[in-house]
Amino acid sequence: MNFTCEMRFFILKDKICTFSTYEGYGNIHGGEAFLKEFISKNHHLLPITCVLDVGIINNKDYAIIEANPVWGSGLNGCDAFETAKCILNSTTN
Repeated sequence: MNFTCEMRFFILKDKICTFSTYEGYGNIHGGEAFLKEFISKNHHLLPITCVLDVGIINNKDYAIIEANPVWGSGLNGCDAFETAKCILNSTTN
């Protein structure tokens, strides 16, 4: 799969806490909308907190690249304070 853009999203309790583009260029707000819809349909499958990476395929389609634990994921430009909230929740729940 060839992604023209890759974005990182830290999720806490089915909400996006912080996000950033970490490779390539693309519409991050389109990625945010894609992920919000994904979460609304799949929230029952997600842990209390996680990292979801989203990619843009051929500058038009969005896809989940991978899911990771928050304590093992780099910031990749995301807000450190918001990320810390996610990490705290992953270790106390």
